[in-house]
Amino acid sequence: YDRALELNASLASAYGNRANLHANQGRFDDAIADYNAVLERDFENIAARAGLCELHLCAGDNAKAHNDALAMVGAAPNFHAGYALRALARFRSGDTDKAKQDYAKAMDLDKMWRTPEGAAEFLTICPDDALATVRALLAALAG
Repeated sequence: YDRALELNASLASAYGNRANLHANQGRFDDAIADYNAVLERDFENIAARAGLCELHLCAGDNAKAHNDALAMVGAAPNFHAGYALRALARFRSGDTDKAKQDYAKAMDLDKMWRTPEGAAEFLTICPDDALATVRALLAALAG
């Protein structure tokens, strides 16, 4: 990806792929920088927003995660992950009622969110932490 960016510094997809690589290696600051580079070139890039949102959740920055999720929902109102990630940020911030509404919407849009195992297919950056919140949200919805 570095070589691709040497050849074409405006290639948003190379920044995005490198961001994914950094995130999976635990290099969160580098991943955030690259996701932001994607958004500088393509402001409504849903994958970059989702990656940033997940990184902000991992860092415990629920306000930034919430803002990232708001942007996803605004840009792609039928994108299940925007609602799920916003639900996680809201739940962690103590807004249980709105979190449950968002998570229910995510489950309506994509059944993968109905179980922690399904959610694990999407939540890959800090899965243990994120899936603990998913379990708590699912319990709140059931109870």
